[in-house]
Amino acid sequence: MKYTIYKLSFYTGIHIGEGRLSKSGYVFCADIFFSALCQEALKLYGESGIVKLLNWTRKEKLLLSDGMPYIGNTFYLPKPMVRIEKENQDASVRKQAKKLSFVSLQHYDEFLQGNLDFEVELKEFSRLGKLEVRTRLNKRDDTGPYQVGVFHYGRNAGIYVIIAYEEEEVLDYIEDLLYSLGCAGIGGKISSGLGKFEPMFEEMPESLEQRLSDYQAYPNKITLSVSLPKENELEESLHQANYGIVLRSGFIASSTYAENFQKKKDLYCIKAGSLFFNTYKGDVYDVSAGGTHPVYRYAKPMFMGVEK
Repeated sequence: MKYTIYKLSFYTGIHIGEGRLSKSGYVFCADIFFSALCQEALKLYGESGIVKLLNWTRKEKLLLSDGMPYIGNTFYLPKPMVRIEKENQDASVRKQAKKLSFVSLQHYDEFLQGNLDFEVELKEFSRLGKLEVRTRLNKRDDTGPYQVGVFHYGRNAGIYVIIAYEEEEVLDYIEDLLYSLGCAGIGGKISSGLGKFEPMFEEMPESLEQRLSDYQAYPNKITLSVSLPKENELEESLHQANYGIVLRSGFIASSTYAENFQKKKDLYCIKAGSLFFNTYKGDVYDVSAGGTHPVYRYAKPMFMGVEK
C-alpha cells in the first residue's frame, strides 16, 4: 500500500455531533468520512460510484484514517491506549495525561517512554481552535430558539486524513471526491454553510510513512481509524489487546431509503488509538434496517507500528 496525507483547511466552522446539539467535536471518524465520500460519489457518478468505493475498500485497495488534527506542520495522532509507568508521577501529571486525546508525531515516542511534558503538549494543542455556541431560531415550528455548537480552527490548523491506496486510479478518484466534498461540506448543519474546506496534498513525514508501511514488523500496532473485526477475527485480534469501545449510530442521509428519517443500526466499534498485537481486516458493514437500499458503515482499521 502507498500512503498519502491530505490536509483539510476549513474556511467555515464545523459541527461534528457529540450527543447534544450545543456541542461539537473537532475531528471526525473514518466512518463519517467514508459516508461523506459515498454521498459525493452518488452525486457525481450515480450508484456505480458507491459500488467502486465499496469494492476497493473490501479488496484492501483503499483504506482511510480518522480525521486527525494538525497545527502548522505538526501532525497529531490518537493517544495510544497504553499504560505508562513512571516513578514519582504525581496526581497533577496523571490528570494532565487524561486530558490529552492526541499526541504530536514528534513527541509520540516520548509519550510511550513516559517522558512527555504533558503541560507543554496541552498548551500547544490549545492552538487548534475554539468552540462557539450559536443560537438559532426554529422556523419550522414554535418550539423556540436552539443552540448549535460550531468549532472554528485556528490559523494554519485543521483536520488531516491519511489515505492508503494500491493504484493511482484510486487516489485520483478520492481526490476528485474530496474537492467536491469540500464545496458541499462535511459534518452536521452543512445546509447552514458549515463544514466547507479546501483539500491540500501534503508530503508524508518519513517517520510516519515507515510506521505505516512496515507496521507488521513492529511488536504492537495502533489503530488510526474506528474499526471492527469480523466475527471470525474477533478472538485472535483481541488477544493481548488494549482497546476502547465506541457506539456508532446516527440517521440515514438518504431521501430514497424510506418516507421518514430512519436511524442506522447501532454498531459498537473499536476506537482509534487502540493497541493490538494481532491485526485484523475488519469490514464495511450494512447497517440498514429495512429500507429500500443498503446503508454502509466503514469499520476497517489502518494500523501504525509502535515499539511499546
